Amino acid sequence: RDKRTAKSLVVGRPILLALEDIDGSPSFLEKALRFLEKFGTKVEGILRQSADVEEVDRRVQEYEQGKTEFGSDEDAHVVGDCVKHVLRELPSSPVPASCCTALLEAYKIDRKEARISAMCSAIFETFPEPNRRLLQRILKMMHTISSHSNENRMTPSAVAACMAPLLLRPLLAGECELEDDFDATGDNSAQLLAAANAANNAQAIIATLLEEYENIFDDENLQRCSISADSRVENSGSEDSSDDENPDMKDNGYHDAENEASPDTDEDPSRVLSGKLSESSGYAGSDLYD
Repeated sequence: RDKRTAKSLVVGRPILLALEDIDGSPSFLEKALRFLEKFGTKVEGILRQSADVEEVDRRVQEYEQGKTEFGSDEDAHVVGDCVKHVLRELPSSPVPASCCTALLEAYKIDRKEARISAMCSAIFETFPEPNRRLLQRILKMMHTISSHSNENRMTPSAVAACMAPLLLRPLLAGECELEDDFDATGDNSAQLLAAANAANNAQAIIATLLEEYENIFDDENLQRCSISADSRVENSGSEDSSDDENPDMKDNGYHDAENEASPDTDEDPSRVLSGKLSESSGYAGSDLYD
């Protein structure tokens, strides 16, 4: 199984390729999420009721062997556990430790309006873009499921209890507890309390994100996030560009003079190199034009 996982088209993929393949087509995970949104909303206990492990492994293997679409007649519980399996096998947590801490700090705020605002800021300001997209996509599926709780018996809290341990791994691993939380280095009872506290916090955070999904992931926030991401890319590009650092380079004639130099020049290569170095240092009187 380890060898198959190492070469798998489904499990162990990096966060960047969790939702789509290199060619831009939807991944196994994305297709499974779409299936649950379409066929899983009326299935009682969806995401809570476990499927047979062998059936989950078999469905993953079938996908890798060419059965790359989910049919309407498939067992929703198997597909739901496929989603969990993929998330569990991601090489890194969907929500990194620093982002878990930011969410936890925001969740601890007493006043609801301030708490939701802080959680929103934590997501859009501290998350790497691939992680934010993945979290939002998983939450979208969970929100769709919980919005049909009258039929499937899965409230936001129930859905959160099933999925929070997979999404907020570092929180449950004790990697981002706040100073006033239980001391996980104490005796067994203290560690049990810390673990229970972390699990409760994780469930509550995800449940809150589900309940406030439409407010947090509204068009305004997504647009702001898109603009922020674009500006980061532009800033990164300008930092790497020597032309941007020296906007007057082309105006002072150095580059033009270099371009006008005859390609058949008999100058000694070392002297040409020296001339170019002199130009880049700002000395116009280089021996390139002696």
